[in-house]
Amino acid sequence: MLAIASSLALFVAGSLPVAASTHGAKATSRATAHVGQARGRTLIFGGGDSADVGLGVVPAEPISNLEAMLANAGFGVDTNASLPNNLMQYRAIWYVDTNPLTVAQESKLEAFVDAGHGLFLTGESDACCTPLDNADGVVVNDLVTAGGIQVGGLGGADSPSGPNPVTGNAIDSVAVNPNVLTSWTPSSPGGIGGVAPANELTSTDFDSQSTATGAVWDGSSLLGGAGRLAILMDINWLESEFWDQPSATAMAVNIERFLMGAAPVPVAFNAQFSGYAAKAHGVHEVSGEWTVPTVDCSQAPSPSAVGMWVGIDGFGNNKLVKAGVGVTCLSPVSDPCYYIFTEVLPGAESRAACSSVAPGDDIAVDVTNSPFGSSRFIVTMTDDGNPVAGSPFTLAAPTKRDQSAECVVQLPPGEVGPSPAHYTSLADFTSVTFTRCTATATQNAGASLDTDQLASGSDGAFTVKALDLGNARKTKAVVGGSNLPDLSWKVTWLRAK
Repeated sequence: MLAIASSLALFVAGSLPVAASTHGAKATSRATAHVGQARGRTLIFGGGDSADVGLGVVPAEPISNLEAMLANAGFGVDTNASLPNNLMQYRAIWYVDTNPLTVAQESKLEAFVDAGHGLFLTGESDACCTPLDNADGVVVNDLVTAGGIQVGGLGGADSPSGPNPVTGNAIDSVAVNPNVLTSWTPSSPGGIGGVAPANELTSTDFDSQSTATGAVWDGSSLLGGAGRLAILMDINWLESEFWDQPSATAMAVNIERFLMGAAPVPVAFNAQFSGYAAKAHGVHEVSGEWTVPTVDCSQAPSPSAVGMWVGIDGFGNNKLVKAGVGVTCLSPVSDPCYYIFTEVLPGAESRAACSSVAPGDDIAVDVTNSPFGSSRFIVTMTDDGNPVAGSPFTLAAPTKRDQSAECVVQLPPGEVGPSPAHYTSLADFTSVTFTRCTATATQNAGASLDTDQLASGSDGAFTVKALDLGNARKTKAVVGGSNLPDLSWKVTWLRAK
């Protein structure tokens, strides 16, 4: 980290002073699905394991264990014993139960997958749960283009408690992303017949014949052309009485990432921003973290600038509170000026001097409305883990701001920089990687707070878009896909004008 104490000692009373510059992205009649906007959270639905109560299993244990695995990996998770009316608020659903789905539930879950979402089904061995397997088979064969999938009814595994090998080249890198899976440890799994090799996830021998015990399908194999579907033929892999916990956790996270990839966050063009922005109700806090890139002034034919920041409001309105890093180039041959700033529209930037931050620094910014519902905001900023001099800063807005949240790279629209000027060219920043972009808002359904990574998509509080800066004819910067579950992502520079 560049030493910043001297330049930031000018920060007083929670604001950034203006300082002089020192540097110059079944039936074939089934209607083609419209892939809707992906929602951000996951639902674990079902009653758990009622088949093994006699073995000392608490029915809710597989659900609570799965919830902990996914939550610890950074995913937003809800649990419910019944299926809610509004499934489209979720991006993925796990069915964890040894009892069968009802016909009505089958239809709702099939529509959920058709709409571009991810579904996990629990299967089981013939000894306990034939009705469960039959119901699963209906869903699978209603969704999978080729049909002909037999769920259960294949007898017992030759080694009921032995690890099942994982197919390393299964579709969509599910076996290697993010964890390299080599085996899965069930207890007396059931078998699945008719699975194509690319869709087989796990297998073991039944009567000396290799048989699938887990399978995955994506939109290329589903009748609606969208969504993702996974099934594992055992529930005990989620229970401490039977599991191999490390491999179970790795399997859960890989399947979750596979399911969550069913429908990406929609991408739109924006005249000023590239990154993630969300309309919301009652935004309370936005925080982000990124690495300051090296800017090349020579790639723009005229003076250029770029801003990297997080903020509340400003997406769809002209109210905005933001804080972050700015870079200006006074000419194609000048040295870039890197500086830290805060801003409350319609006012101007408050900024530190050039060299108050440097390329390679890890910047973390948090903007919080405090008290919630007021026009007062607290900004905390760190540089390589060290508080920026003067942080936290108290910012006063003319009115309340709470309708959107952003983590973006921007072509500044007004006069910016320690030597204030209006820049019309986007400075060449190559790319900037955000490792975190989290927002908190009140949910649509109530006053409780909902916190999510914006890159994970929309949910009850947020309607998220990934933004490319410019338009289809002249795109200046694009946002790259998120990397679930850590959700790091980058914005890449394409052109100055």
